[in-house]
Amino acid sequence: MKKYILSLFLIIIVLPAIASKDADTANITITMNRFGNVKFVFRGEGTITIDWGNGNTSKKKIVSTDVKVFTHFYYKKSHQKISIYGNNLTHFTCNGNKITHLDVSNSKLLKYLQCSNNQLSNLDVCNNTALQFLQCSKNNLTVLDVSNNIALINLVFDKNQLTSLDVSNNSALMFINSRKNQLSAEALNVLFDTLNNVKVDGKILFIRNNPGTDTCNQKKATDKGWQIDTSFI
Repeated sequence: MKKYILSLFLIIIVLPAIASKDADTANITITMNRFGNVKFVFRGEGTITIDWGNGNTSKKKIVSTDVKVFTHFYYKKSHQKISIYGNNLTHFTCNGNKITHLDVSNSKLLKYLQCSNNQLSNLDVCNNTALQFLQCSKNNLTVLDVSNNIALINLVFDKNQLTSLDVSNNSALMFINSRKNQLSAEALNVLFDTLNNVKVDGKILFIRNNPGTDTCNQKKATDKGWQIDTSFI
């Protein structure tokens, strides 16, 4: 009986500690060296709390029909780590904030992610299996792994430094913007080989301003029902 009471006492002590640890785990973390205004846009459900890394926090409740905008002003340029808490985030936009590191691995319900016009050299979306829309244009990415993003419909990664891309697991894809990367003719041909051949109208792939744009075998893509557009500015 004494052992039972002791065990129960330990469980009561340990469980709050475990819950507290889970509650303290940020769903999104961001690193930036920033002066001036920062803007984040969310959709989802529940409460969103942002620790801005400089002693300030913001908190708002959100329902699924809402779009919530958070802004914050940094009065001096400094290295900041921002932590965002919200277990049911489905949409997140953080364009144009000079972000150097973005971790969304704990935000597994994300369907929509926009992180364009930042300073990202790496973007890991392997845990974001619900992702349908990914826009990461105007960064410094050399690699992008979307093999786990089987729900992905729109993929926009123009103005990066990618040398290859494999979309063989992305059978739902309808739109790809790969312009202004470093894709050779061979790399584009490999990309075409991995495109889905689902018989639906409206599939389009932009490839302008890659090294291999003019010499790749576009027929590999068009034979699968993809429209190749080299004129998109």
